Amino acid sequence: MSEPVDPDALRRIAETLLPRRDRFIDELVEATKQEIPALNHDDRLHGLLHASIAENTTLLVEMLRDGADPQATRAPAGALGYARRLAQSDVSLSALLRAYRIGQARFTTLCLQVAARPELAGGMPSLTVLVDGVATFIDRVCEDVAKAYEQERERWVSTRSGLRQHWVSRLLAGSVQEVQRAEAVLEYRLDATHLAVEVWIDDPLAPDEALNVFVRTEHVLRGAVSSRSDGLVVPTGDREVRMWFAVDPDRNVDAAVIAEALRRARLPGRVALGAPATGVDGFRRTHRLAARTKLLALSAGRPDSKVLLFEQVAPVALLAAGDEVEIRAFVAATLGTLGVDDTRRAGLRETLQVFLESNRSYARTAQVMMLHRNTVHYRVQQAAKECRRSFDDSPLDVLLALAACRWLGEAVLAPADSAPVSPRTAPLVRHRSGR
Repeated sequence: MSEPVDPDALRRIAETLLPRRDRFIDELVEATKQEIPALNHDDRLHGLLHASIAENTTLLVEMLRDGADPQATRAPAGALGYARRLAQSDVSLSALLRAYRIGQARFTTLCLQVAARPELAGGMPSLTVLVDGVATFIDRVCEDVAKAYEQERERWVSTRSGLRQHWVSRLLAGSVQEVQRAEAVLEYRLDATHLAVEVWIDDPLAPDEALNVFVRTEHVLRGAVSSRSDGLVVPTGDREVRMWFAVDPDRNVDAAVIAEALRRARLPGRVALGAPATGVDGFRRTHRLAARTKLLALSAGRPDSKVLLFEQVAPVALLAAGDEVEIRAFVAATLGTLGVDDTRRAGLRETLQVFLESNRSYARTAQVMMLHRNTVHYRVQQAAKECRRSFDDSPLDVLLALAACRWLGEAVLAPADSAPVSPRTAPLVRHRSGR
């Protein structure tokens, strides 16, 4: 004869869970962000994620406490709202559904831990009912949020703004083959030199006020970066947009000029700019750099800093991110042909690094490397020619680029056959000691 189900077992477990609910919610939010990078959002979407998890958890505990039928479960408003927002943000449905499975596993584990207490035990049949009930609850909620996601995704893509964002997302993902079609939809040439800009507003504004700020900001930025055509503007949230401008590759972008233009226009937004880059690949690269600059601006906690260029923070942003593709581009831009992977330039890089670390002392460098002072002087001159710059100070970007070459090697160096042949220099046999 099978063991009967204790009708009060689930109620006792649920009541024991109530004091632990808030802690469980906070821990699940953090676990979700860590295990699913696509859901590790900014503060605005973080709030929606927290609300979704909180409402689902509360509803699930109440279902167990009241003995309600899990088949009758409907997803709470917070869960539906979060799903719709993810659909607008090009976050995949699979990422959202995976979050629910993580929540299911963690909640079930917590319930079983509580049920293991002797005074709460209800026997194996009660545990089976509990596990099945949690699984059914999650299945029903997932059905509702998936439906809400798909409906919102279809609606969003069908709108002009959504359509533009859809094509931009495909471009950024590298999945667009029909470049001319993308240009027609976006009304923006992709064979230009692009400058990506992230614009956001910290202070709360009504949607229509924020839209007005972004329209005016686009106009001001277009003039400040000397773009000859309208920018490509794609909303990414209620108070943030992403822009691209076609710019002159030979014209420098000046943060002071942009900041002054925004100040004169009395615009409240903050701006993070990438670096100019050409073509479809450049469209993606300048966006990555602008996004990285924005993250650095936000983490710096300095709202008074209204304009930030990637080139101002490139070493910190790149090496902190650990992105080899971007580090390779940074090395090439900073070192020029000195970043080529051959024996001669490896010796020049080593000499230059010791020279800069020795406070630009030829004598100290010669001592460390066991070379003649004139040899050191000649190598530093050769390195300067390769970099096309002087070393009158100890530039941080050069030191970081040299460090990247030393520790990452061929992963960030240019192939030897990619550089023009240079005249031979003095033999570059490594004699560096004590290093």
